[in-house]
Amino acid sequence: MNNEPHMRTNVMTVEQGSVEWKYEKGKEYKDREFEVTFRTRFCNPPIVQLAIEHLDECLHKWGSLKFEIQAKKITTSGMVVRVWAESDGSIIYGCRIRWLAIGDDGVESVLLTKLNALEGSLKAGVAEALKGLCQEQLVAIDARMEQLAERERQVAELVAAAQRHAEQAQTAHDAIAAFLKR
Repeated sequence: MNNEPHMRTNVMTVEQGSVEWKYEKGKEYKDREFEVTFRTRFCNPPIVQLAIEHLDECLHKWGSLKFEIQAKKITTSGMVVRVWAESDGSIIYGCRIRWLAIGDDGVESVLLTKLNALEGSLKAGVAEALKGLCQEQLVAIDARMEQLAERERQVAELVAAAQRHAEQAQTAHDAIAAFLKR
């Protein structure tokens, strides 16, 4: 198996490679499977394209070569490449299959995760800011309440002083009225 370098973009990952077997004297195959492990794990199973690069075959009967190649069991981390000849006398002695896997990086899920994290941090930031504003407002309200309590105390002192003056004025009035009655 020959894994060649892969390319990574902001939206998709493209990876390519090949699987092969070479002629071994006395060995003929009707069916072969190759497990491929991707170098990079895709977020979702990729789309895979296969191409025949080399084929060493033999027809034991008159007719045409009948064989197929297939990518199966495609997952985010690998796949199985299958090569098989139909049972009409076609035999494959060797083969090289090139493959190309194209998949997304899961940009949508990455963005959604980042948006959710941002939303969470924004909510926390807004809550913290509101808490800070509320605390500032509570401090301002407490200061205003203290000012109002001080004014209330001053008003109570003024009322008490006014009552004392009124009582003194009443006492003076009564004293003058008593003096004048004599």
